[in-house]
Amino acid sequence: MGRRSSGRIRMTSVLVAAVIAVAGCSSDADEQATPTTGAGGVEYRVNTDGAGPGALRAAETMPLLDRRVRANSQLALRVKYVSTDGRTGEETETWGAFFAPKGPAPEGGRPVIVLPHGTSGVLGECGVTLKSDLGDLAVTAASWLQLGYVVVVPDYQGLGDPDEQRPTHPYLDARTSGRNVIDAVRAARYLVPETGTRWGALGGSQGGQAAWAANALAETYGSELDLVGVAALSPAADVSGLADLAASGAMTVEQYGLYNWLLLALNAENSELDLRRFVGPEVVASWDELSQCSASRGAQRAEVLESLSADEFRPTSPEAVTELRELLRERAVPDLPAAAPTIVIYGGKDELIRSEWTAAAVRRSCARGDIVHTQFQPAADHGGIDGRQVVGWLTARFDDEPSYNRCAEIERAG
Repeated sequence: MGRRSSGRIRMTSVLVAAVIAVAGCSSDADEQATPTTGAGGVEYRVNTDGAGPGALRAAETMPLLDRRVRANSQLALRVKYVSTDGRTGEETETWGAFFAPKGPAPEGGRPVIVLPHGTSGVLGECGVTLKSDLGDLAVTAASWLQLGYVVVVPDYQGLGDPDEQRPTHPYLDARTSGRNVIDAVRAARYLVPETGTRWGALGGSQGGQAAWAANALAETYGSELDLVGVAALSPAADVSGLADLAASGAMTVEQYGLYNWLLLALNAENSELDLRRFVGPEVVASWDELSQCSASRGAQRAEVLESLSADEFRPTSPEAVTELRELLRERAVPDLPAAAPTIVIYGGKDELIRSEWTAAAVRRSCARGDIVHTQFQPAADHGGIDGRQVVGWLTARFDDEPSYNRCAEIERAG
């Protein structure tokens, strides 16, 4: 997001070469995608007449898709599906990349793994489903396909439409991204025949927040599905502490970009919000450059961020700090009991999402009675988490093995 960090966790480091037997449950969703055999192999006719969350609205091929994903897929489509705006409750549409593994489905149906992505920007063109490497998730997607999972990489609401040049993405609003993740599973069941109800999620940074939020929402919003567990790496679970860092002039350069994109999202959601109460005139004058995510303009954005000082990101009054803190807190992972175990891995040298913020979110989750396994890596920064254990942890959840719960230890430690 700033000089050294893109806000993404490189998921290529969290997969191991392993072959496991998995089994899902049978799908009772009405088929909205019909497989047919054509000259080029298996093709799908997508029915866009369905209604409700997960219903399909459009589909297109991905001709520039990373060869490793293509080689392991019998289906690879970019699909628009119905979801729900977590702030308003209104029906929305979002894009996702959907992949089905090769070979026959196991008895009970194929399981689903959702890979919500880290921060990519706030404009429509910033969606990772528009990129051949899926925003650094291609290797991870290919590996899960090799293990027999249906894989979904959802863009979040407001991303994935290159014609939309206004910042309409509700950035780091967990209520929305969590629903986008759950509805991606529903869409997969419509799209890919013999997909079961069992699913898990793995995400880093913004994707870690989205996965964690989906766990909190799954009991009420996705109750017909069977979530087995989620893995969150360096998750942006609650960034309300940014308001106080901005007020004290203590934000890092990495956090400048995070703060800026959050303000752009807040302003898009509330046009009456006066951004001049939260930043200085140099930032206001640079909104256009700071809103960009394209590779061609990324260097320019980084240059602008480097040129700004902490004083340019300082709210103008204590009242502005309080208002901003509350607006950001509303975007945090919902305070609801989780449907399944969570593993949270975070680092002590994270200059984007401070470790104390993550530790506090874990304590709140434990207080709700959730099952939480954590690993704190003191020497790791935001993108340097070693997450190799999460694959084994997630596949064990699909095998119905109980997860270790560290909440009792966390409570004793205070």
